Amino acid sequence: MASKQLTAEVYGRSNRRRFSRVRCHAPVALDFAGGSYRGGVVDLSLRGALIAVPDLQWRGAGVEARLCIEDTDSRASWVMRVEMESREGPLFGCHCTHLDPADLELLAAFLKRRLASPELIARELQQLG
Repeated sequence: MASKQLTAEVYGRSNRRRFSRVRCHAPVALDFAGGSYRGGVVDLSLRGALIAVPDLQWRGAGVEARLCIEDTDSRASWVMRVEMESREGPLFGCHCTHLDPADLELLAAFLKRRLASPELIARELQQLG
């Protein structure tokens, strides 16, 4: 990564998606029962992430993992329990299956700081119920 600066933009709000995807760059660690891999976030939402992890071999859809995302601006990090959903080259789609309330607050704050319309995330948090 040329810069530690985090950048973001909203995209991918199709009819299928209930949650906005925010393009951003942040370091990640993806932990499986058999090892840990480092990479970076490509996009992020309240319900999942698209990550780039060059050294990771595809283990199949439905495989559970722990995804730790670091906000280098605030020096905070949070953990999402995820299931691997898809792979395209070095990119892996992860669906969030569990997020502790404190980690949800950190994720929401991360997304709000990067959006022109922070109210969007507030509305999406209400959808999580």
